[in-house]
Amino acid sequence: MPQLKEFHYRLPVRVAGARPGSHRGTSVGVGQEFISHARLFDYPDPRRIDIRASIRGGHGEWLVRLHRQRVAVPVYAVVDVSASMRFGRLSSKLEAAAQFVEALGYSAFRHGDRAGMLAFDTNEREDLFLPARHVRGAGALMSDTLRHAKPGGDPGGKRGASPVAGLEKALARIAERACLVFLVSDFHWPLDTLPTMLRSAPRIWLVPIVLWSSAELEPPSANGWLTTHDMETGEPRSIWMTDALRDRWRAAVAANRNHISTLFANSGIRPLFATDTVDADALSRYFVEQVA
Repeated sequence: MPQLKEFHYRLPVRVAGARPGSHRGTSVGVGQEFISHARLFDYPDPRRIDIRASIRGGHGEWLVRLHRQRVAVPVYAVVDVSASMRFGRLSSKLEAAAQFVEALGYSAFRHGDRAGMLAFDTNEREDLFLPARHVRGAGALMSDTLRHAKPGGDPGGKRGASPVAGLEKALARIAERACLVFLVSDFHWPLDTLPTMLRSAPRIWLVPIVLWSSAELEPPSANGWLTTHDMETGEPRSIWMTDALRDRWRAAVAANRNHISTLFANSGIRPLFATDTVDADALSRYFVEQVA
């Protein structure tokens, strides 16, 4: 699977921040977006004196130009590392997630942003937590951490338990921060509590990346007995593949996709669906459409 190249992202709203970056900010500072004029007495920076505006003002006061400052924002990848993410045709969905976070770290560094990672299965995976930082090798560190992640879960819990609790704890860690969050998961878990989780983190700008394998989207073409295993519970199931079952398979995939889209749409969020890998150009188009 090819490595994901750099992608470009932009927030659709102004954000507060003290660190200069590439996103539209709310604070006054060095920038090219003119706001208004103000008295030099109020903003004592003679480098920004506007002589022409001061003469036109006719009040005998020096006026300075005020600009909006572009700022940096923290960027996080919140990655599902539950058992179903280890499924795939040529490589696993977890490997695709690792390639994505590597590209995310590189892209964030180029944007002047700090990049970090959180992970979850049936619980928050604190062993995979990486705080946001602005370093060139952040992406490589995040991807290497994911590739060496050991299967987790609650040792005393029931096999096949839902990752919902793990996601809640991961989001709670960053819920009070104004940040951009990429939620990478196959979303093969109960989604009923998803709207509540989104409301509990109002300051984050969420980009859900629904990562599926082509092997789970399209049923086998040949008829006959087929043995499958539930990746979360490990339970085997034998089925007789027929044309009618293939139709139901495809219908279930379409219904699941529509269900996920509707849940996020109710919160004003559009998910990005990806198959086998996350395409950089598709990500860049996603943000262009969001801010258009």
